Amino acid sequence: MVYTATMPVCTWLVMLGLLAAVVDSTADPDDITTCGGYIRSSVPIPYQNIKIKLLTRSNNLKAEAEGAPNNGYFLLPAYDRGNFQLRVEGPSGWTFEPPAVDLLLDGTKSDPCSKGKDINFTFKGFSVIGKVVSAGSSDGPEGVPVTLVENGFRRTLLTQKGGSYVFPAVMPGLYKLEFRAQITDVNVTNDNFVVDKSTTFIIEGYTVQGSLTWTDSRPTSAWAVLAVNGAPDDASAAAICCGRSPAPSRQLPKVAGFSMSPGLRVACVAQIDLDNGGKFEFPCVKSARISSDYAIFPVAMTKSGKAMEATPYHSTVELIHDDLQLEPFKITGFPVDGQVDDVGEGTEIQVVETGFETVTDAKGRFRLPGLRSGQYTLLLKKRGFQFDPKKVTVSVDHTTLPAIRPDRFEVCGEALVAGMVEIHITKEGSTLPGDITKIFSDVSSGRFCVLLTRGSYVLRPVGHVRLSPAEVLLKVPEATGKRFLFSQFQAVVSGRITCVGGICAGVRVELRAGAGAPSQKHTADSSGAFRFERVDPGTYEVCVSHPSLCFEKECQGITIVDKNLDDVRFSQKGFVLRLDSTHNAELEIAAKVLQVKAGLSTHCVVEQKPTPLTLLGCHRFAHSNNLMFRPRNEETIKLVAESHRLKVNVYTKIIVDDLRLTVKSGEETRIVELKKHIAATSDSNSSPPYLYATELYQPANKEVVLELNSASLVFRPSQTVLQMPNDCHSIDLHGKTGIFIQGSIKPAIAGVEIVVTVDGAMPSDAVRVLTDANGNYRAGPLESARYTIEANKEGYVFERMGATNNLNGIKFSRVDIIVLQKDTKAPLAGALVSVTGGPNYRNNSRTGLQGELSLIKLAPGSYYIRVMMKEYKFEPVSELIEVTENSEKRVEIFGKKVAYSVMGRVSSITGEAESDVELEAMSEACDRHEEDATSDENGHFRIRGLRENCVYQLQLKRGDPDTPTSSRRFERTLPAVREVHVGREDQTIDVLVVRPQRGTQLSVTVDVPPALLPSLRVAIMTGGRQLYNLQAASFVVVPGELPRDGQEYSIELQHVSGETVAGNESRSDGSGSSIGASTATPNTSVTIRADRAYRHVELRCSASLANIAGEAGGSGPDATAPPTPFVAVFSVFVALAIIFRNDIADFVHRRQQDAPNAGGDRRGKNKTR
Repeated sequence: MVYTATMPVCTWLVMLGLLAAVVDSTADPDDITTCGGYIRSSVPIPYQNIKIKLLTRSNNLKAEAEGAPNNGYFLLPAYDRGNFQLRVEGPSGWTFEPPAVDLLLDGTKSDPCSKGKDINFTFKGFSVIGKVVSAGSSDGPEGVPVTLVENGFRRTLLTQKGGSYVFPAVMPGLYKLEFRAQITDVNVTNDNFVVDKSTTFIIEGYTVQGSLTWTDSRPTSAWAVLAVNGAPDDASAAAICCGRSPAPSRQLPKVAGFSMSPGLRVACVAQIDLDNGGKFEFPCVKSARISSDYAIFPVAMTKSGKAMEATPYHSTVELIHDDLQLEPFKITGFPVDGQVDDVGEGTEIQVVETGFETVTDAKGRFRLPGLRSGQYTLLLKKRGFQFDPKKVTVSVDHTTLPAIRPDRFEVCGEALVAGMVEIHITKEGSTLPGDITKIFSDVSSGRFCVLLTRGSYVLRPVGHVRLSPAEVLLKVPEATGKRFLFSQFQAVVSGRITCVGGICAGVRVELRAGAGAPSQKHTADSSGAFRFERVDPGTYEVCVSHPSLCFEKECQGITIVDKNLDDVRFSQKGFVLRLDSTHNAELEIAAKVLQVKAGLSTHCVVEQKPTPLTLLGCHRFAHSNNLMFRPRNEETIKLVAESHRLKVNVYTKIIVDDLRLTVKSGEETRIVELKKHIAATSDSNSSPPYLYATELYQPANKEVVLELNSASLVFRPSQTVLQMPNDCHSIDLHGKTGIFIQGSIKPAIAGVEIVVTVDGAMPSDAVRVLTDANGNYRAGPLESARYTIEANKEGYVFERMGATNNLNGIKFSRVDIIVLQKDTKAPLAGALVSVTGGPNYRNNSRTGLQGELSLIKLAPGSYYIRVMMKEYKFEPVSELIEVTENSEKRVEIFGKKVAYSVMGRVSSITGEAESDVELEAMSEACDRHEEDATSDENGHFRIRGLRENCVYQLQLKRGDPDTPTSSRRFERTLPAVREVHVGREDQTIDVLVVRPQRGTQLSVTVDVPPALLPSLRVAIMTGGRQLYNLQAASFVVVPGELPRDGQEYSIELQHVSGETVAGNESRSDGSGSSIGASTATPNTSVTIRADRAYRHVELRCSASLANIAGEAGGSGPDATAPPTPFVAVFSVFVALAIIFRNDIADFVHRRQQDAPNAGGDRRGKNKTR
């Protein structure tokens, strides 16, 4: 098909206008599938303790129910379609057959739930639960066999982690449990049998083995010591080693240098067999409670009786319910002791040959472990000292080193002047120039240090301003750690503060130096005098402060050169008023008004005596009547706004005398009198001419309910609910003049709900009243005289008597079940009520608009009632009632909303509703909770059961990963993922979906004189093949789509004879426009790449190039007329139509289907679950 620019403009405008069309539709109430059945048992069990769960393929919970206590019946609602699993879960250890049933709920009525068939679960038995434990532990080994015996029939299984075991599906009866030589009796009655402590199987202990190895030094004797941590006494420790007679030895070997960690007690000692590879064994050791309870120490002794070193020093025993083979211990050497004098603790020592490092203790002592006979080099280091490397020789017979002393000592001082100072150091009594050591102080800190050998020295500063002292005599090492100071001139800075009343006591004065330098602080005396001493030359800032005084200026700069400064002056201005206000306010003091900003603020007040403070504005502050400014008071006055003004304006067209405003705020309800009417000022003649006003004061964030009442006026809405902002606020309300109707129920029936709905009004605006004891009612005020009347009371049917407002009522016997919201006591409509009684009676129904459900003509007996509704939890969970003949009962059940919904409409970008679109909402943070829904034929969806305070990702439901992307109906939503923050209310969110584009659409503009178009054609070719040959027109749309395969396609302008029109070739620039398209250069051939959804090219040639001017046969004005601007604009519209052609086609198709039924019934079944 070829679209040309000569097609009627109206046709294009109508087609393009469809892009903005939106279809509105209304969904019917939700349809629910229910799954029910019985829990069967051959022995009595409490059915109410058994839960039936409806789970998704992802194991997400959709619904849950308990078995009825009288007969085990259960019922579950299924709101969604898809693959589910019905799973039975009883108390831990109970077994059922089958444990679960898979369901496919696809709306085809082929599953048991849709067919109304029972799904039954059979109880198979309880569990025998026990444990094999290690002595002294609450756990035991894994993988040891335990056997259950009944009348010769044996069932054997292996223990699990911790030694526990469970025999499932055991019916009541007598059994025996066997483990090795131990046997215990089991009596299963009406619950799981749990083996108690007296009959638990116990393993006394396990074997621990190990060995000690050496290379060149065999010990004379050796032992292995098993120690226990945390034993309260020796008897408890001795009990760790078991199963031997006589009792194993606990005598700790007396070896110099061997010790154990504090808190360890010896459990037993084993002799190491040095002639048999150094092996040792502890044949019976009780299992450790934790891995660090036991430790094994190797003890090896030399001929001299000293302990040799072994690695590891000890082995932590992880004796967790199994025998243990330790890694071997290995003799590594012997320790060598030494001492460093004259330096105290903290000397770092390194053994060059081994790399071992250590630090001396408080007495200068150190130990070098793991040495063998030979020579070693020691490197010693400590701040303030210098050591030369020390060569030492050690052997087994010589394990103590001679004392070590430092070779040089550090002497430090400080020059308290700016700049670098040169210091000369000479030995006492020396006069030779070569004996002088020169050092320089640090420029920034003035500090200097030097390392000196033992002796007496003289320090002299030279080459600078005169410093004090001129020289210092010191001795090394006695001078180590002392600080020698050289300083220069320091000034005295003083001044005075003038205060009101002449009393300045407590004023703080601070002398501040430059950035980063320390400051001096002083307190002025009662006369205001202050003084700073030892001030170095430089520039400073002097500042005064007092918590209750304010000054003319708080800081001033000074400069110190070489003289004292004594003329620094300050003057007090007034007293400080500190305020901390929650809101902006005006504060009046002594006829002056201060502007107070919210938060902390300070103000300087000149008043010298206590002065009252008055708050102005539309806020009411706490304790505002007792505010007082007191000079020299350092406390901050807190201004806390307790309430804010709420101005209520009511506009009416008539004067009324009974207008009352009911204000509900929390638990408080009060009637507020409105001010007498005054003429309302307005420039509009249609505005109500009367105004009633009042002012209320309410605290911030308080929920306020305003309800206006008048016998003559109607207010819509009837109540106005607002949350008081944290500021002053006003609200305008309007009242309309109303009418009243009255009637009665025949015969008289009290408590009938009369619903009067004005024509055209929303159902929520209907007037609802109850009949009195005589069956009479009066409803109003109403906005219109055209209305409908409905009467509702469960167990009754009502008919209107002609054109009157009276109704006839017919009563049935019944049981009334009322389902209400727990917090508001409002009726809960649509709740699923399951009623079971006797062996076979079942009734599954939903409550009406008033939360009511009537059960009529029930046989006498006991009935079990359970209410279910997604997003609600009900109290009581279930209720058992007794029904007698011809009786009436009323049962109230309360539901609390515990989850919420996201609802809305799914549409394409053209606005058309999209049905059967699967959406999901998933929260990663809330246990990956997931809910989903499918849109109905009107595009409406509702995702139920979203948890409060969770954030969900709303998107298209993720399909089967094996399904190719190209076969999916929709590519994504716009946006692809939307975050939904769930609070305490349902939300409405509309969703746009995008269909995938799988081809490239091509359009061509031909720029030639119109008269030449009949002689030209447009050809599209690829790989030497011609795909299309189309009649040329000002605008050509190639029918169908080119495959989006990234291949190159050539578009040429040809004569009708098939010859290519001569001209320049042009290649696409990759954006869909041809190069050179904006110039006058003829382009008769263009190459493009099919790699996107839409491409557009332009072909152009002149009459001379076409060489067909004489054949055109036209010479009028149209023969040479240039293309009009309409072609360019028209191209844009057609391009949009091409991109969205699928949506437009669907839209037109649906409109054509709906046209014959215009004005008819367009209701449809809602597929949203």
